[in-house]
Amino acid sequence: MPKMWWFTVISLAVAMWAQVCGQAPLNSRIVGGADAPEGAWPWQVSLQSTIGSFCGGSLITNEWVMTAAHCFPSYLDMSTLVVVLGLRTLDTPNTYETSRKAINVVIHPSHDSVTKENDIALMKLSSPVVFSDYISPVCLADHISNVPPGTPSWITGWGDIQSGVPLPAPGILQEAKIVIVDTNECDNLLGPGVITNGMICAGVMQGGVDSCQGDSGGPMVSQQCSLWIQTGITSWGYGCGDPNKPGVYTQVAAFNAWIKSIIQVNLPGFISYEPGAICTAPTGLPSNTPPHAVPPAYIIAPAYILPPPFMVPGIYGPPQTSLSCKRRCGEKYDIRNRCNCNKNCQVRCCWDYKKCRSLSQLNVCGQAPLNSRIVGGVNAPEGSWPWQVSLHSTKYGGHFCGGSLINDQWVLTAAHCLPGVTAASLRVYLGRRTQVGPNYNEVSRTVITMIVHASYNSNTNNNDIALLRLSSPVTFTNYIRPVCLAGQSSVFSAGTSSWITGWGDVQAGVSLPAPGILQEAMVPVVANDQCNSLLGAGSVTSNMMCAGVLKGGKDTCQGDSGGPMVSRQCSVWVQSGITSWGYGCANPNSPGVYTRVSQYQSWITSKIGQNLPGFVIFNPPSSCSSASLTSTSCKGRCNEKYSALYQCNCNVNCTVKCCTDYVQRCATFILQGKHREGKKMWGLTFATLTLAICFQGSLSQLSVCGQAPLNSRVVGGVNAPEGSWPWQVSLHSTKYGGHFCGGSLINNQWVLTAAHCLPGVTAASLRVYLGRRTQVGPNYNEVSRTVITMIVHASYNSKTNDNDIALLRLSSPVTFTNYIRPVCLAGLSSVFSAGTSSWITGWGNIKSGVSLPSPGILQEAVVPVVANDQCNILLGAGKVTSNMMCAGVLKGGKDTCQGDSGGPMVSRQCSVWVQSGITSWGYGCALPNFPGVYTRVSQYQSWITSIVGQNLPGFVIFNPPSSCSSASLSSTSCKGRCNEKYSAFYKCNCNVNCAVKCCPDYVQRCA
Repeated sequence: MPKMWWFTVISLAVAMWAQVCGQAPLNSRIVGGADAPEGAWPWQVSLQSTIGSFCGGSLITNEWVMTAAHCFPSYLDMSTLVVVLGLRTLDTPNTYETSRKAINVVIHPSHDSVTKENDIALMKLSSPVVFSDYISPVCLADHISNVPPGTPSWITGWGDIQSGVPLPAPGILQEAKIVIVDTNECDNLLGPGVITNGMICAGVMQGGVDSCQGDSGGPMVSQQCSLWIQTGITSWGYGCGDPNKPGVYTQVAAFNAWIKSIIQVNLPGFISYEPGAICTAPTGLPSNTPPHAVPPAYIIAPAYILPPPFMVPGIYGPPQTSLSCKRRCGEKYDIRNRCNCNKNCQVRCCWDYKKCRSLSQLNVCGQAPLNSRIVGGVNAPEGSWPWQVSLHSTKYGGHFCGGSLINDQWVLTAAHCLPGVTAASLRVYLGRRTQVGPNYNEVSRTVITMIVHASYNSNTNNNDIALLRLSSPVTFTNYIRPVCLAGQSSVFSAGTSSWITGWGDVQAGVSLPAPGILQEAMVPVVANDQCNSLLGAGSVTSNMMCAGVLKGGKDTCQGDSGGPMVSRQCSVWVQSGITSWGYGCANPNSPGVYTRVSQYQSWITSKIGQNLPGFVIFNPPSSCSSASLTSTSCKGRCNEKYSALYQCNCNVNCTVKCCTDYVQRCATFILQGKHREGKKMWGLTFATLTLAICFQGSLSQLSVCGQAPLNSRVVGGVNAPEGSWPWQVSLHSTKYGGHFCGGSLINNQWVLTAAHCLPGVTAASLRVYLGRRTQVGPNYNEVSRTVITMIVHASYNSKTNDNDIALLRLSSPVTFTNYIRPVCLAGLSSVFSAGTSSWITGWGNIKSGVSLPSPGILQEAVVPVVANDQCNILLGAGKVTSNMMCAGVLKGGKDTCQGDSGGPMVSRQCSVWVQSGITSWGYGCALPNFPGVYTRVSQYQSWITSIVGQNLPGFVIFNPPSSCSSASLSSTSCKGRCNEKYSAFYKCNCNVNCAVKCCPDYVQRCA
């Protein structure tokens, strides 16, 4: 059903529990949306009437809104129409909200409600609005725009999160990223001839991301340089987020002339959208050029492609060096950005500064100051980066640079932060998350010594490094601890994942909005030779390194200077770089440049003298790929204190080296000499294995540096949104005094869990919590039950972990809600191929021995299935039986851990979530080449059925999508099956020959 018919009412029969298995109404992944930050899309408006919010729209000037024509059916009472701007939530107050009546609604005269052509309308507001960070217009794609297939685009709205399921309270604006789909391909997918010249398609071919009912009329936007340009208006489509069913949008560029004919005065800002490397420029200076826009030298034409009459003033100059771009447009042109170039151009300047543009709408359109995607950052969880410091100075009146704690009394930062700053004027804040408001884990120190590298060159930015000695040592906590530093022979290959953090600008010239939460973003390392070719030959020296996303969108910016860039090796975080310099912020083909820390080991050591930082030799994981050492050969070393073993690094020939997560514990036991500082190599023989442990620096620092106990990336989890996994349960026992295992609801009275959770536990001691998100604090959607029956599989073997499955019968049935509902179970012939995306959830440890911090929010992570034969090679031949399955990221970093046991591993098929595994066992948590092992649910269909007896769970045959790629069966051929109860049809799976198979969403009813 096309999504444009938002006013259609569908009547469905009330179903018993099996109708809802595997449904997660509040898991926005169904259509791929996420909550939009406050002010991220300041042009988004909500059209409301007596029925509430029914469509979206976009602000295009201070008194005109653009939307879809199909939002205005003939029966809609236009007198009740209200346009709400600055809105984020539908159900709670919005500080920045304002509203206007619509005094004129102009529907395109050629709009055809059958073919959906010309689906565009304009609304004039009752009075102009005042622009702010939360209310501002979007730019519109000009008629000569080129938006090719694959162009990243963002869609926003308050519509359904799947077909027929409204956005739950408090109704937060949703956002999702999709890509443009080729028009011919879209026409073939949706039906020959349905896509006309005034339409454009976008979506994700595998499904899962799309606009839906209630999003109609809202904008689809793409980013060019620092501007957001609206290319489409949400119009129509088949279903919401279905595979091979992209959404269809009105093509804004096709309606430029019509828009101009209606508005006429104070026109919107039209900008020609072009792929990144192509632009055109005017060849002469217009006669109406404002005097301030003409500098005393030639101006290279702007990269924004603005056709007459909206061309930004500018003229050609001959090719110049990059320095010739600086300080054009008087003092206002203060940043050089190479956003776009002509095909043959070597140097272009880009007017990424609005004061150089004279047209009123072009001064403001497309700016979203609070949309942190401009530099790609997101809010960092509390304690994620415990070495991050904030530098404040009386000179600047607040935060001006970042830095990193490297031992208990020294901070590493950038030299360019300190000109004109004295040690006496500085204060260093540690354990801070927000720049505004309380930070309960924070301490501060003054600075007694400030050391800038003697060879620092402010012109070339070479040797951009400095040290600050704090007035007194700090005490390490989960929120304050030092980072490890990259040792001299470290290798950071191109593509190495690196994390950047700071409180800097969210785009050039736009400060981080209150409350100023620490931002984080992941960027890959860019090789120095490539970086030099992009930024200018010789500008990047061997003392520097580059990182960034070449298409732009992620980068450090002003105010982030001096902060750390870190990468993870095994369980420790290693600082590779110090934020130093760059051209603009997050511009395409302009990676950020960082001081290369490994070049300064000797300098740092010479200045600090004692209690040295922990230096770690960082090597790319690929250098250790040929290691054949199994973890078992390391067991029992260093008595019981050698409690975790890794193959983090190898010798040059990659033969043997064991590495422990608890270096200090083992080192204290072995190293009883007097010399505890500096570099030591110890050869130690245990049985037939020679173990080499190399320490560089202080043993005390190596025991703590680089550890971030509250950074859930150690096992790869993030906070799960409320109601995302409504089958997840928390098992509590009087034996343990709280949560000890997970489980999954499989009908209204039975829970599935792991047998190994239950030794020594009686049914009477158990309480099961459902609808829970946090272990600390209130859970308004929660209920609990005691357990009346506990059944452990008769063949469970605690030594081999075979048949690790159990069932719990609740004291009384639960009522299904959006927050409590059962999962579907994988049926006997299900196939989970290697690589199948699977979600793991739980409240377990965030790394070995480190509990989930308060308030204990349910964690989620996605991991791929690992084939059993490969898993047996990694974990030991015969360890993984046919009753088990493996999943994990082989490079480490994502896994279940202690406390997650018994919880579900699920995968999505069509619109349902199917439980493939039960969290069972593994070696450590998220170690490289050690996937987690899960009980294979599909092996136990008969056992579960025999125990539950009646009101059986929903068993679904899971097959990889690839086996059904050639299916051509339409959904209509399935109609009428299983009488009227066969109420939803999918092409989920096919027979082997992929000819015919219908699959109901409501398996149990038909079954």
